[in-house]
Amino acid sequence: MVLLDEEAKAAKGASLDLRTAGGLRAGLALRYERDPERIAQAMAGLDEFLVAPALREAYLAWIRLQMIDSKVPRETVEELNTLKEAGKVYTNQIERVAKAAEARAYVETAKWKFGADVAERLAAVLADVKDRSRLERLDRLLAECETGDELIAKAGDD
Repeated sequence: MVLLDEEAKAAKGASLDLRTAGGLRAGLALRYERDPERIAQAMAGLDEFLVAPALREAYLAWIRLQMIDSKVPRETVEELNTLKEAGKVYTNQIERVAKAAEARAYVETAKWKFGADVAERLAAVLADVKDRSRLERLDRLLAECETGDELIAKAGDD
C-alpha cells in the first residue's frame, strides 16, 4: 500500500529531484516523465544516489520492465547492468517513439491537405530524417507550401 501511495504522489508531482522528492518517489516519477533529457539526468542521479546494491538492483529491474513495455528489445534490456546504461537506452527509445509519432502526424496532415500520394512520398522522405529540428520544421512547411511537390522538395532539403 505504501508503494501504491508513493506512486500516486509521484504521478501528481512527477518530481525527479532526488533531494526534494526522495529516491523512491523520484524513481516512481520516471514512469510519468516523457522528457528524455530529464530521464537521463534522473537515471544518472539515481545511479549515484542509491548506495544499497539491493535497492539499485530493484530499480534496475523495474526500469527494465518499463523498457520492455516501451518495446525495447528484451535482449538489449537484459544486457544492461547499471541505471546509467538503462537511462541512455530508455531515453533513446522515448525519443524514437516521439519522432515516429510526430512523423505520423505530419504524414496524416499531408494526406489531408495534399492527398494520399503526397503522404506516401513524405513518409518515405521522413524515414531518413534523424535530426529532430529538421522534422519539427515540417509544421511551417505544411502551412506554407501550396502544392504537395513543393512540400516534398522542401522536406527533402537538408
